[in-house]
Amino acid sequence: FFPAAAVGWVISDEAFMEDVDALSFLKLRASYGITGNAGIDNFQYLGLLGSGANYAGDPGLVLSQLSSPNLSWEESVQFDLGLEYGFLNDRINGTLAYYNKKNTDLLLSVPVSNTNGFTEFTQNTGEMLNEGIEFDISGEILVGEFNWSVNANISTLHNEVTSLPDGEFVNGENLVREGEALGSFYVREYLGVDAENGDALFADEDGNPTSNYNAAPRK
Repeated sequence: FFPAAAVGWVISDEAFMEDVDALSFLKLRASYGITGNAGIDNFQYLGLLGSGANYAGDPGLVLSQLSSPNLSWEESVQFDLGLEYGFLNDRINGTLAYYNKKNTDLLLSVPVSNTNGFTEFTQNTGEMLNEGIEFDISGEILVGEFNWSVNANISTLHNEVTSLPDGEFVNGENLVREGEALGSFYVREYLGVDAENGDALFADEDGNPTSNYNAAPRK
């Protein structure tokens, strides 16, 4: 069950705005809603068997996917607040909006011990925040036989993993960690090339350059 609601108020239609000639349109709008995300493969909750595990001439099956019976929807709760405006008979118009989106029960591939034959396991874990501001404006500079219009927009995005049961986990070269953006790279710091021999240099534990790749910690 994912409810949502939205309201709007056209302020420019109110009587107290009649004497504001330059302002042709002004609307305040807000919305709040919950949506579900199932951005994973079909039947990800099932334990699956695959063929090809033949032995001594006899056909056999092998476990190809671990079961995840408690897998459920990832939920997104989003709040939007916006202001739509128009000036000079709408020759200048645009919007200014704020959004705040919180995701819970994230659907993530979490690394597991490969002693069971698998390296990752899809489950609901953690929470994430996306918020920012969006602004756009357009204007009709010239109208008539020769038309000239301009458009501009700007937006900001703050993405942060706000909660994980173990604080962080690594999947390949991607790091999922509380307080950082989802999908941050988890790699060794590159310091350039050794001018004498052309070897790549990386930062060791103390931040000093080394050509030994394995001596450089991932951050």
